[in-house]
Amino acid sequence: MNSQPTLRRRALIAGGVALAAALSDQASKIWALGALDDGQRVPLIGKWISLVLIHNSGAAFSLGSSATWIFTILSVIVLVALVAYVKRGCSAATAAAVGLLGGGAVGNLVDRLIRPPGIGVGHVVDFINYNDYFIGNVADIWIVLAALWLAVIAARTPSPVPQGQATSDPSREPQAPPSVKAGFSSSTLPQDPADEHNA
Repeated sequence: MNSQPTLRRRALIAGGVALAAALSDQASKIWALGALDDGQRVPLIGKWISLVLIHNSGAAFSLGSSATWIFTILSVIVLVALVAYVKRGCSAATAAAVGLLGGGAVGNLVDRLIRPPGIGVGHVVDFINYNDYFIGNVADIWIVLAALWLAVIAARTPSPVPQGQATSDPSREPQAPPSVKAGFSSSTLPQDPADEHNA
């Protein structure tokens, strides 16, 4: 069973991982904006992975491109929920995974807050092209890895045993006769004189 660290330690773990994830994402986007032209393709691993700079107004796979502000609000809600989860209590590994998930969310949220065309509706910088299937960024990688990490933690965490099944109910156990409970059997009990006479 995973030990549960103190709130301070959980906050340091989650916050540190989140900060590192968000900074690495933003640093990679700054590099992409300076090194790549819009639509330019730079092959990395054959046809499977290449660099293509785009500005995404939606979510993953460019879904909801006309509702950027909705994803901004959802990102804030998710971050608040993650903070509440860490505060409530979790293992160090879970805190790190939650921090990685939060850092990825922060990385894309920063784009929506500071990038054109405006606050809350900014376009997310995407530049990692996966065989033309979709184009993402480093924040997306952190989010996927965090989700897989949390799934592994959940799969390895034993399910709690209901209290009614953990201990037997004495009232449901078969009760021995009082004589047996006292250490006597029917053969050791004194016989009725009438029974001896009949015998």
